[in-house]
Amino acid sequence: MTIGNSLATELANRAFSRTADKISDLQGLIASGKNDPRASADQMRAAQLSALREQRAAMDHFTNAAEQAASRVALSDQAIGDAATLMRRLSELAIQAGNDTLPDEGMQGIQVEAETLRSALVEIANRVDALGQPLFAGYSPAPAYEETATGVRYLGDGGRPSQRLSETLTLPVGLNGAELFGATPSGDGKMDVFQIVDELIDSFGVEMHNSRSEVAITGRAEVHLTGGRDARTVSMTLGGPLGSVDLDLDVVAGMTATVVDQINAHTAATGITASLTADGKGFELNAEGEITIEGLSRDDNPTAHIGTIQQLEFRGEPGKPMLRLKTEAMSATAMLEQVQDALAHFATKRAEVGAMGSTVDAQKEAIDVRRLNIDTAVAGLEDLDVAAAITRLETLLLNRDAAQQTYVQITRTSLFDYLR
Repeated sequence: MTIGNSLATELANRAFSRTADKISDLQGLIASGKNDPRASADQMRAAQLSALREQRAAMDHFTNAAEQAASRVALSDQAIGDAATLMRRLSELAIQAGNDTLPDEGMQGIQVEAETLRSALVEIANRVDALGQPLFAGYSPAPAYEETATGVRYLGDGGRPSQRLSETLTLPVGLNGAELFGATPSGDGKMDVFQIVDELIDSFGVEMHNSRSEVAITGRAEVHLTGGRDARTVSMTLGGPLGSVDLDLDVVAGMTATVVDQINAHTAATGITASLTADGKGFELNAEGEITIEGLSRDDNPTAHIGTIQQLEFRGEPGKPMLRLKTEAMSATAMLEQVQDALAHFATKRAEVGAMGSTVDAQKEAIDVRRLNIDTAVAGLEDLDVAAAITRLETLLLNRDAAQQTYVQITRTSLFDYLR
């Protein structure tokens, strides 16, 4: 088949154009340092890149989640530390209040400072994280605590906030208020931190400061125990010249005679006798020696005084001023123990949050390692082998130049060349 000059020229131009396109594309890839991103260039490589990019997107998500988790844990740790600092100051105030010689003005100052610290503690309990979510409300988005007429009330739930940090790992990233502020081990049970603080503030009142949880009277004493419409059980250790006995007195308004009978039932063990006062609202204790009352408590755990006691004239010695009685739980020693229980509880929970932070940090490192491995794999697929590409480019340029020279030589041949 004969090919004319026109067709031969067109075919040659097409071939030269394709070669030029390849050279241009290869030069562009060398300049960018990347392989051809089109799936048509390498379907297997494109599929691998797609899978790796999905994994990298997941790592981006887990990295952000880990940063949020670390921030929340750090904020929780700081909040618990701040709460512990406040409780340490309250502990110092409780020690100061234990000084019986402290004047009333000093107690008023202590009480005012304690009320300020309490307000600061409520603010700490209602802190939020970087996203504006409460730190200690569990799963609830509402503030963790609110002030009510009866004290501070928890509004959250028992859930523990958590964060998903990998395809299979979900970690807790904080505590709820019920376990942090509402479950302080104290005595045989658990107490709310705000209840401890409120009772401490009540104990700082001038009236309570001047009340006594244990007294010693010589010979004669008049006692009035506070009762109400409902029966109250007042427990005490009553000591006399012959010994002491633990009593549980049933106190009801207008029924002091029952208390007198309970005390007289133990006269042989204590050497103390009891009789009604003239108005029938109290009772008198008599003994040939010292009478002591200690270990006072009442079944409703009051934060106010529970009665009065007055030293009466005995063997020519004049009586003494009346003293108010308070439960042992409201004494300075008991208050200090409760505050120290709260401090120990905060230390335990802060260590728990610290362990959460360590776990989150370890997971962040694992995510960084996975991300580096993915980036390395992506680079291996995306990055161009520049040396091989340059060799290929040089080959294409050499082939193009050779083809062009051959074409020129062919096209310069005419009929006269053949006739010669």
